[in-house]
Amino acid sequence: MLPSDVVRLGRTPVVVSRLGLGTAPFGALPTDRDDEADAILRRAVGAGLRLVDTAPAYGLGRAESRIGAVMPELDRARLTLSTKVGRLVEPVGFTTKVMGVLREAARHPRTGIGDARSSVTGFAMRAVGRHPEGGLRRQWPSAVRDYSFDGTLRSVDASLRRLATNRVDILLIHEPIGPIGPVLNGAYRALERLRSEGIVSAIGVGSNDVAQLEAYARAADLDCLLLGYRYTLMDQTAERSLLPYAHARGISVVVGGPFNSGILAAPGPRATYDNRPATAAEVRHARSLEAIAAGHGLSLKAAALQFPFTHPAVASVLVGVQTVAELEENLDLMRAGVADALWEEYRQ
Repeated sequence: MLPSDVVRLGRTPVVVSRLGLGTAPFGALPTDRDDEADAILRRAVGAGLRLVDTAPAYGLGRAESRIGAVMPELDRARLTLSTKVGRLVEPVGFTTKVMGVLREAARHPRTGIGDARSSVTGFAMRAVGRHPEGGLRRQWPSAVRDYSFDGTLRSVDASLRRLATNRVDILLIHEPIGPIGPVLNGAYRALERLRSEGIVSAIGVGSNDVAQLEAYARAADLDCLLLGYRYTLMDQTAERSLLPYAHARGISVVVGGPFNSGILAAPGPRATYDNRPATAAEVRHARSLEAIAAGHGLSLKAAALQFPFTHPAVASVLVGVQTVAELEENLDLMRAGVADALWEEYRQ
């Protein structure tokens, strides 16, 4: 399988490459590394990657803006652009911003409350003295959760401006929280309208929660799902019910995080699994998977990157990179030949 091989997304006319570019790292790159994001995007498109996934929440619009800066020079017809709704980038007061930083950091499994406090302290220290008149600014940008109909339309309008385009190919509801009913009546209804108007070609939901994705797939007319971390060499939770259901319904699945946040790329003592420090047992598990791959002349990273395609529901795999060198490595990993015997040994 080549990274530039293309397949159709579900029942839609949208075409995606087998390897897609995730741009969450674009939101984290410092402002002095705009050229790096520019080079990654150009190389990805030059290598034939059709799918580029982003979101307003990635760097509070920075990832989308970095894509938009290059967009006028790209062949838009050969680019499948995916973005998300549910995190509306809006200015908020300083106290609200601090509380938001604290909540988001505290709920992150890897960091916990100690690093949450550090995050708030760091933010506050950076804030001091930034205002031209001294002291703190009155307003700060923040990703406010908003799954309402009007909020979704405002989010899409802002994304289109940042992306310097008049349409997106795939629009996803980003990790919805709370009861499904209000989201279906709000964000999903807006997505349906945008799809009917041709502003969007395919709609879906993105989440790491398998049960949540299946609930939305059963309740709504979706074209695709973005599934993080739950169909990898370390975790096949999605294989029990979600993937068979999606395949039967003609809903394509895009898999994100094939390395489970790092352990399947480098299974060592400092490895992370699902964005937290890996346990000793998890590291041993990953190393046993590495040994099986080596027995077939393959690296663990190549096996991990290609594994999701063992299920027919999976259309594409997304990988985020911070350098062109990382992108080149992933292109090579996708080109590595894999014998069916490897997957059979993993199954056993």
